[in-house]
Amino acid sequence: ARVEPVRCLERPSRFTALLRRTKAGRDLGLRLEPLGGAFLVSVVVEGPGTCVGRYNDEAPLDRRIRAGDHVVAVDGERDPLAMRQQMENDEFEFFVERPAILKLIIFKLGGPLGMGVKYTLASQNLIVKSLDEDGAARHAGVELSDRITVVNGLQGHASQLLEEIRRGDTLELTVERSGDG
Repeated sequence: ARVEPVRCLERPSRFTALLRRTKAGRDLGLRLEPLGGAFLVSVVVEGPGTCVGRYNDEAPLDRRIRAGDHVVAVDGERDPLAMRQQMENDEFEFFVERPAILKLIIFKLGGPLGMGVKYTLASQNLIVKSLDEDGAARHAGVELSDRITVVNGLQGHASQLLEEIRRGDTLELTVERSGDG
């Protein structure tokens, strides 16, 4: 397999976000999916009618909550059940970790990709669950637990991303990687 260098599109970061509910805007404005001991922000509803929408309207661009962010604590609580309970309060603080965003190019050249993925029915991404030692994906820089969000420019349902991976011999992937990237 031919190898291209991994390009870092965005470095990982961490920040806190103070969210407040109002009488008119009790909706959180997020869809959260379980992610180990944290939550993945899968959808953000913008606008002044939601807690996150109001926060994002006033926050600097690099500290706005967005899809792909990881909520790792709420008011200092790191247990997912306790985090959910804290989110019922009128005011609470998210501790957010934003993963690195990387661009990888894979040339299968007729050989095996050597990558297993998992996803849920509602997912907009694929999670790398296995890599073959000599597969093209590992040689291109893909790592276990990478979250594939775009394949050859296609963003969409996980099943569409998987179909695009199966069909292509050259793959351009955008992945999110937790940690230092």
